[in-house]
Amino acid sequence: MRLLAGACAGFAALLLTTTVHAGDPLKPYVVLILDTSGSMGPAPFGAGPTGSGPPSCGGSDTRIDHAKCAINKIANSYGDMVFALARFREYTSGTYATSCDADGDHAGNESCGGAGCTLPVSGGDQCNTQGAYCGDCDEATGLNDVCSAGNPCSGNDTCVSGRCAPPAGADPSMAGKVPGTCTTADREFQLLSPLVDGNNQNAVNVTDFSCGTCSMNAAGTATTAANEIWGVSANTFTPLAAVLNGAKRYWTGQQASDGTVIWPSATAGFAPIAADPTKTAFLPGGCDASPTCTSNCCTTQCRPYITILLTDGAETCTSFTNTTAAAAAMLTTDVGGSRYKVLTKPIGFGIAPGNAQIESLAHAGGAVDVPGVNEGYYANDEASLQLAISTILDDAIKTELCNNVDDDCDSLVDEGFNKGAVCDNGQQGVCRRTGAVACKPDGTAACNAVAVVPGSEGTVCNSLDDDCDGKIDEGITGCTCIPQGETCNNMDDNCNGLIDDGPITRPCGTGVCQGIETCSAGVFSGCTAPPSSTEVCDGLDNDCDGIKDGITQACSTMPANGFPVGDPRNNPGAHPAVAPSCLSEGPAVCICHPGNKTCPANGPGVFGACTGEVLPATELCNNLDDDCDGKVDETTGGQDCSTNCGIGTTACINGVITCNAVTAPNDDTCDGVDDDCDGMIDEDYVSPGACGNGVVCNGMERCVNGTPTCIGDPIGNESCNCTDDDCDTKIDEGSTCPTGSTCTNCQCAFPCAGGEFPCPLGKRCDANNFCIEDPCFGIDCPPIGGVQRECVVTGNAGACADACANENCSGGLKCQPSSGQCVPDTCAAFPEKCTGAENCVNGACVSNPCAGVTCPNAGEYCVAGVCHGSCAGVDCASDQRCELGACVADPCGKQCPAGQVCHDSTGECLPNPCVGVPCPGGQWCDPHGDGGCTDDPCIGTTCPDPAQVCIGGTCDDPVTVTVDGGEQHVTTGGGGGCSTTGDGGGLVLVGLGLGIALTRRRRGLGGAL
Repeated sequence: MRLLAGACAGFAALLLTTTVHAGDPLKPYVVLILDTSGSMGPAPFGAGPTGSGPPSCGGSDTRIDHAKCAINKIANSYGDMVFALARFREYTSGTYATSCDADGDHAGNESCGGAGCTLPVSGGDQCNTQGAYCGDCDEATGLNDVCSAGNPCSGNDTCVSGRCAPPAGADPSMAGKVPGTCTTADREFQLLSPLVDGNNQNAVNVTDFSCGTCSMNAAGTATTAANEIWGVSANTFTPLAAVLNGAKRYWTGQQASDGTVIWPSATAGFAPIAADPTKTAFLPGGCDASPTCTSNCCTTQCRPYITILLTDGAETCTSFTNTTAAAAAMLTTDVGGSRYKVLTKPIGFGIAPGNAQIESLAHAGGAVDVPGVNEGYYANDEASLQLAISTILDDAIKTELCNNVDDDCDSLVDEGFNKGAVCDNGQQGVCRRTGAVACKPDGTAACNAVAVVPGSEGTVCNSLDDDCDGKIDEGITGCTCIPQGETCNNMDDNCNGLIDDGPITRPCGTGVCQGIETCSAGVFSGCTAPPSSTEVCDGLDNDCDGIKDGITQACSTMPANGFPVGDPRNNPGAHPAVAPSCLSEGPAVCICHPGNKTCPANGPGVFGACTGEVLPATELCNNLDDDCDGKVDETTGGQDCSTNCGIGTTACINGVITCNAVTAPNDDTCDGVDDDCDGMIDEDYVSPGACGNGVVCNGMERCVNGTPTCIGDPIGNESCNCTDDDCDTKIDEGSTCPTGSTCTNCQCAFPCAGGEFPCPLGKRCDANNFCIEDPCFGIDCPPIGGVQRECVVTGNAGACADACANENCSGGLKCQPSSGQCVPDTCAAFPEKCTGAENCVNGACVSNPCAGVTCPNAGEYCVAGVCHGSCAGVDCASDQRCELGACVADPCGKQCPAGQVCHDSTGECLPNPCVGVPCPGGQWCDPHGDGGCTDDPCIGTTCPDPAQVCIGGTCDDPVTVTVDGGEQHVTTGGGGGCSTTGDGGGLVLVGLGLGIALTRRRRGLGGAL
């Protein structure tokens, strides 16, 4: 028995025997905007815990920390994207000393400043934050709140013409001012790291839970490990429209409208679309990309541009129509004479799936609205947020396929597949056949050399490997030895009379445990590799497990305290020699503990930064040892809290600062003194009632700064507003209106003009032929419980009411509550017309043949009154498909290419005849026929498993049945995308023009019923 000479040499580098895939993908450009509003923080002002526990990166169980951890891991591990990180703009102040969050509330100690500031603040932090404050905004209308002398504005806002307005000369940097009015200002978008390939570290730095400064570096300056998105202000609102407007300014290479620098023009990452090397590559190829295009227009650019908006709440700084408009505006982003499409992908964090605002944002941002499917993304914690972001990225990455098309738009077609290269079938001896690398239907490439079934070696010496096992004439007596290279097989391959001579050796072991082993009697043994050792951070595989490094160690950034620098025992929460009492208190009381540093697996052999360490902080009255000295709440009392009711000092009792001064029973005097020592002044004062001395109107005595004061409206001139402005008990008397107008309905109104539009926008022509304010102007009436609503005018007020309440239908039509429209009074619009034993087909109730039918066997279901088996779990041959639970011959004998379906009557793969064919409710278009609409056999059919789908009468599992060219959206349980109540069955598939592709187990749509 001999090995075939030169057998191994036949497998040269160009001889390919396996499937070949493309090279580097085309990376999408992604800008992620992080919601840093107050609700992302802890309770009581924020949403509080997620319920999933602290994130794996450290921090606390809050939405902001889970979001930071997910972003950090994505930026660290996802190389197939160009990533930029932005947030709601924050203004920081303060001087960092020991902690970004000294008081442990995980929020910045925001301070609005200035007289009249009424915002709640947290205390004790060295660093302060403040974001967009829209406390005086009515987001339902997008207008500033209505105000009056008795209904003042918040903060430093003032009441101007009945609505809140920012104070005159308000500083746009927010320093000492907090204008609380509506805004869509693009300056609220703050870019932390720009779109620069390979620049993800900037996003990692600000999400690594390591903080060493209060401020964030100026735009254009690279971040460091000291920078951190470290806190959210309880008084930061949610300016979604504003940040989307700012994102578009960044994509187009512009600064904010007010001159605020988003990213410096001379710095890498500015104007990302203009700097994109693929900016001239559009789809389809050769199309017109100009904004004024009228024919052969481009549908989109080749490289995906995506804005991810991660938010946990609704728009609170303007009307939501402005928010969707901002997302829609990015779909037509014009740069350098070309029109680009920037998609907006919203992620609702801590929001139940199907949220109206998230879904509307997704649709406005470019997602096609598929009924019954959520186009927005949703997450509740670090893990689900990573999944949502990864899903968006995976769907956006473009890779080259072997299909004679330039998929990744690099002007090369099918690069990386080595098409046409010489290859073989990987077999030996007489079975070996050669061929060339060619494309496969799935977009990969493989050798097209045919496989050969091996024969037997036979009984005749012919110097050939007849059974294709790499040996020549083995087992045949009297054959001549054929010299060849000696291998470890217990045979004399080189015909020198010696077995396995040489000696024959090969490398063995892993990591640094490398050696050689020697062949004896056809078996390698005796590996000389040294034993493994403990893994250390040196870039070597010390423990010989195939992985270099990949270890984590405890660490400390505190100065040496009896141990080497960096030793975790320098932290008082780690070693009794540093703080014995603190260590004995345990982590529930002593807050200090060492951090961790990681030596990345297969990395450079160097530990990363020490993260997650908790250092001693200023002692607070909270039942914790904040400064980690073995004492709890010491030095937190002793402040003077004396009042006119007694002399006392504060003391920390059970974690609460308490004043030991004697208190009065109440504080009902208006004297500016806290008589009952409860922290509030004059809170029990009771007004004696109305007042007025000719200086104010409608006065009421109030206690103001310790003095009884008559508060009311100033006496003014009478105006046309249905109000007694001059307090003479008469309304609108003597009021003057502009020439040509008349005082009517509490307003100066001009007569209605003729023609189709008798009044300006926002006004309506009343019964007296005057143009008066339209109370329904600007009011949006969203549906409630699926019932369409519209604004109805009653007197001078507008209110939302059911649309059908004011609709009188005739001619056999009836008002449909969900649309508010008059529609034919049939079961197509009103499914309740049909009984449980009927189906709705083409608007008529027909008998359901499966009503009352119970199939005798498990796994069966009823179709047209007859029980059949499901195709779920049925495997068929490649030339078959499954129909009604049984394998039948596929008329085409194979799976058709993408975009084609099998025409059953001809056995040909043809374009889908159902593309663009709309069928009435209860009917469907069979893609295997001639494209006509027939009654859907899935109507009234319930699959044996709710997870299965029914298509063409056949139940199957949804993993097996897919749609050519993309994801299939079908309704489970009833099957086939058709409702078991009988309405709209065929439209889910046929209305979209989608043909069915068969995967894995060659499933079919089912036969004729």
